[in-house]
Amino acid sequence: MYITHSYIGTSMGSYKCIFYMMYEDYIDTQRSYVRELKKLLTRFARNIGSSAPLVEPFVDDISTTKQQILDKPWDEKTKREICRTPGMLMINVDFDEFDPQNDPWLYFYFGNRYRCGADKRVFNSFKKAHEESVDGLHIVDEVLQKLTNIIRKDDCDIFNEVRKLYKKPIDALSVFEVKPGVFGFSIDIIKGYQVIRNTYENIRVKRKK
Repeated sequence: MYITHSYIGTSMGSYKCIFYMMYEDYIDTQRSYVRELKKLLTRFARNIGSSAPLVEPFVDDISTTKQQILDKPWDEKTKREICRTPGMLMINVDFDEFDPQNDPWLYFYFGNRYRCGADKRVFNSFKKAHEESVDGLHIVDEVLQKLTNIIRKDDCDIFNEVRKLYKKPIDALSVFEVKPGVFGFSIDIIKGYQVIRNTYENIRVKRKK
């Protein structure tokens, strides 16, 4: 894992691909979740080893590095997806040369599961948010493990391999909510997971009736 003040100037070298993290300036509602998420990302970075680097900003450079990604020529619909953080952009060219209109990319949105209400139900809201965060981190961990296996494969198109996974009906990655861009995909891991979970819950309730 590399920590830098700027994404501009970073290069692929001999890596298969490169990952760039996007965060918001830390706010209380995201701080705890990001802290736990970073533990998973650190393990992910160690597991992929020399196959691909994971690059993230110093805390004081979070806004700058996020803007450097947003300054790329995204179409407006995709840019709205990329704005959601925390997330991880995957590309296979030097950052300065990257053009989302011509180069393949994947954006993994990890969600922000810590939140609470502002009325008498604050405690219950926080409890529910905590339970959702556990679910969210669990599925993020599973996704990162599967992504690690793909990255470490020899002689494969990493982007195509990842896209194939979400099409498999029983695979954990099938819970992605995938939104295609021009040359890439924005993948909402947590929302997809909740949609699948709610579907299973509805099916189970109907069967009981």
